[in-house]
Amino acid sequence: MTLIASYVVNGIPILLGDLLISRDSSGADTPISTPSVHDVNSQIEHPNSLQIIGMCQKVNLVSDRICVLWSGRKIEAQGFIRYLHKHCGSGNLTPEQFDQFIDRYPSNDLRNVNLIIYFADGKSFRMHQFNTPHFYWDECKLSYMQVAGSGQSRFIQVIETLFAGGQIDGEYNLLDEAVGLTLRFMSLAFGNQVLTGFGVNEGWGGGFEIAYPRLGRFEKLSDIMYLFWIAKEKQDGSFEIEHLPRFIKSEYQGLRLKVFVCDWSDNSPGNRLYVVDPLFDVDKTEEVEIPRLGYTWLVNYCQVVTKDGSVTFFDRIDRFGSNCGNERPISIEINKGNYSIKFDAKWLQTMARQIIK
Repeated sequence: MTLIASYVVNGIPILLGDLLISRDSSGADTPISTPSVHDVNSQIEHPNSLQIIGMCQKVNLVSDRICVLWSGRKIEAQGFIRYLHKHCGSGNLTPEQFDQFIDRYPSNDLRNVNLIIYFADGKSFRMHQFNTPHFYWDECKLSYMQVAGSGQSRFIQVIETLFAGGQIDGEYNLLDEAVGLTLRFMSLAFGNQVLTGFGVNEGWGGGFEIAYPRLGRFEKLSDIMYLFWIAKEKQDGSFEIEHLPRFIKSEYQGLRLKVFVCDWSDNSPGNRLYVVDPLFDVDKTEEVEIPRLGYTWLVNYCQVVTKDGSVTFFDRIDRFGSNCGNERPISIEINKGNYSIKFDAKWLQTMARQIIK
């Protein structure tokens, strides 16, 4: 069970995937920790035939010109992706040669897997898919939409709305806007799962990745900081907004995804560092370092509880470009192993007004 999706916006293909790996339940819950939920199997409602067994990348950069999304049976996806990495990993091939390598792979070995494959050829792109149909929306700026996995209904439910009326703040271009609006879905899905466990029962989430082409070469969205809030409306109509004592930072070390969870709340399992790899072999000799505390993308996710008990959600995405220098509205400091967060008062007031609006 999983979630993968791709679409084209402003002529740019955007690819999204989660991290969880699941199987039919063996009856005994195996303790598995993920960035969104620490003991994830304890959060699955019983009886349930699903069991989370680990994490891996569903968005695989076979080379900087080839990106593969997969869901379904891991062993089938692994065989295909390793085949592509072996024969096409250098990226030095023509589109026709790439098509030939795809066609040579036995289709019978892909019966239980969903695949979306993009090949970047300068400013143009070639796409192949296995068992992953297109969705068409007449009044949406997204095209060539493809989605698969147990999280697809949630994705389809919210993605069109986000692109129809969503925005990001800060410094960005058309590519960054397309990526940032996809990050809005990622923040809603990830934030909701962190706070409520939503999606775990269907076996999707844990964390997410986004890939896209920049100057004809695929890369992944990195250097993201997540913060979490709860806003509660009082009987007089005013709001009390609380920052939860936790932050999550994600970035890449080579092809390896690093996610650092810093949590100093009561009954916290402590700080955790996750390393999630693609389906092909990567260099693991380099020591894995905790991600730096700076960021390019800042995601704030807030659960809003009104006085009648209804619950809604708010998110804000900020991107900080070169014009911002090192200035950030939120800074994280460490002193003798203890983390603390400092907020810019003006920025915080602006976000508070947005939350309660």
